[in-house]
Amino acid sequence: MVMKKIIIITGCYLISLSPAFASYIRITKNGGPNGYNYTKTIVDKRGNTIIKCSKQGYEQALKYVNDTKQSEKELVDYAIEQISKGVLKGFYEKNGEKLTWISDTKEMINSTIKIK
Repeated sequence: MVMKKIIIITGCYLISLSPAFASYIRITKNGGPNGYNYTKTIVDKRGNTIIKCSKQGYEQALKYVNDTKQSEKELVDYAIEQISKGVLKGFYEKNGEKLTWISDTKEMINSTIKIK
């Protein structure tokens, strides 16, 4: 019974990190000490930004693109600062924009930053 509750809670949290309704999402997966091999950036017709970085390589993960709003840049910088301080999971709201982040390490080898 306890295991079932943990699975349901974990599933709900992961769904909340999905990019479906995000205006900005940055995902890093399986990076290495020197960066990532694959980086993809998408800005859709509605202005939503998706940045995906994966696999070990030598490219640094983008924080944002030129079209990223200043308020979103500030929130991304805030999340990265918190992660670097060891706050690996969190939520922050500013001026109606909701920021969530999760990372496995301070180095953000596997992480997600999302703004709604």
